[in-house]
Amino acid sequence: MSVDPTQPPGPEQQEPAISTPEPEQPGPYYEFTPSSTPEPQGNPYPPPPPNPYMYPGPPQDYWPAPSAPNYGRPLSPLPLVDAIAQLPVQFWKILSQPGPRAFAEESGKAKWNITLVMLIGYTVLDGLLGWLQTTLHPITAQSLASVAATSNTNGVDVTKIFETEAAIVTFANSFGLFFLVPLGFFAYQGIAFGIARAFGGQGSFLTQSYTSLLVYLPVGLINIALAYVPIPVLPALLSLGLDVYGLVLAVFAMMGAHRLTGGKASATALLPFVGLFLLACCAVFIALIPAVSSAAPPQ
Repeated sequence: MSVDPTQPPGPEQQEPAISTPEPEQPGPYYEFTPSSTPEPQGNPYPPPPPNPYMYPGPPQDYWPAPSAPNYGRPLSPLPLVDAIAQLPVQFWKILSQPGPRAFAEESGKAKWNITLVMLIGYTVLDGLLGWLQTTLHPITAQSLASVAATSNTNGVDVTKIFETEAAIVTFANSFGLFFLVPLGFFAYQGIAFGIARAFGGQGSFLTQSYTSLLVYLPVGLINIALAYVPIPVLPALLSLGLDVYGLVLAVFAMMGAHRLTGGKASATALLPFVGLFLLACCAVFIALIPAVSSAAPPQ
């Protein structure tokens, strides 16, 4: 089919009209203008909300070691009056729910005021009850004479030795407790704190002392009360079992206070007892040297 160039193009031959683009409408966006204010550094997004179904762990700035056991978040400290009022509840929690988690939670309540109140209160009660015990059941001269009469050998007068021993025991179980209890407590805590630090412990001396008193105070008072039970053998057996249970709780206290494992916490809790026992034996031996020298027969 030929196309006549002189004729106007038909509908088949017409070229499509080219539409001119419409002017771009201004959008809802604003033109960026640089600001002289510096942008804030750090993460601009808020942290995610806590999961209510997960037990909250300790904050990272409180226990920074990643390998430390997680025993829960320490509780908040209390005013002195409230802390004293809640002591029976804490003692029952420690005795009925043994474990490092209970001590780790209670370690957050550690303050020097409640720690000193517990230590002074236990020292006064122990000293007064010990004085009452030695007053009701004193070591008499007749008992010393009967023991010395059956023990004289090679001309050695053991009466002075037994008198010295009786004086040491009487002093250590009565008025001497007002000095020996705080002295022995801080000596034990100092040795244990050094061992815990050597094992990588993260707790403070105050936290360790506070959690230890949560064990010593109820166990010690129960042991004192058992001394007044008028049964020959039962109080001694109960006291022995309670002492063993107290050692187990002392290990848990070191685990919760310092975030230590069971083996390291056991060494931290038990080694100071061995050292102080040997030191006490040496002190008694030194105190008996003058009595032994005077009791020896002349050459």
